[in-house]
Amino acid sequence: AYNQKLINGKTETEYCPDDNMTIAEAIKLAACIHQEYFDGKVTLTASGTPWYRSYVDYAKENGIIDSEYADYNANVTRAEYVHIFFGALPQKEYAQFNLILYGDIPDVSEDHAYALEIYTFYRAGILSGMDEYGTFEPKSSIKRSEVAAILTRMTDDTARKSVILKKKK
Repeated sequence: AYNQKLINGKTETEYCPDDNMTIAEAIKLAACIHQEYFDGKVTLTASGTPWYRSYVDYAKENGIIDSEYADYNANVTRAEYVHIFFGALPQKEYAQFNLILYGDIPDVSEDHAYALEIYTFYRAGILSGMDEYGTFEPKSSIKRSEVAAILTRMTDDTARKSVILKKKK
């Protein structure tokens, strides 16, 4: 992912896997995945002020995001992250791999704002949950290490997870 210019570190020498990801960083990654998929390479770069503006503009122009965010430097929630990344690839890349029905993810109801995207990622084997029940923690921040795992599963079908969620008693 680093060699394809999809992801980089917080600094020149550190990835910082336990740090939380910001909204700007999530949009940057989604834009890079989109460009790699459709153009075969990533040519996007941080340009302008603020550094992420070129990625946000690309994401808006290509339907990855549909609105502006109030604070791009805020931590992205797990639900926001999935919502942003959902637009990075065409729907055919999210073929069902797991049978996950609405209501199976204990903390994501069918009427959650991003239920479609979250359930699609579980069904495609991109997400598997935080525990054996498939708990998602939609309001929590997402760590850069978790992002790396999701990024891998999005871009490598062989890395997708087969999941059977247990029911909470």
